Amino acid sequence: MTLKTGDIVECEFLDHVEDGGEPYRFKVWGILAVKGRTHYEILSWAHADPTVTVQPWNEKRWTIVKSAIVGIHTLTKS
Repeated sequence: MTLKTGDIVECEFLDHVEDGGEPYRFKVWGILAVKGRTHYEILSWAHADPTVTVQPWNEKRWTIVKSAIVGIHTLTKS
């Protein structure tokens, strides 16, 4: 599967647990904003119109390292 920036994705990943124990599985849904070498950045709160410039403080961006990803797939292609 080829992911492209702008795709709307569902990403399941392992997150850390403070004070030990098995990692938790979490999911995040949003727009794939960045495809880095070691990570993805997913916007889970973004303006519906991509031509509108919003303030960065009004976005919610998640950086997920690829090695922690259990599964990621496209919900809607850009």
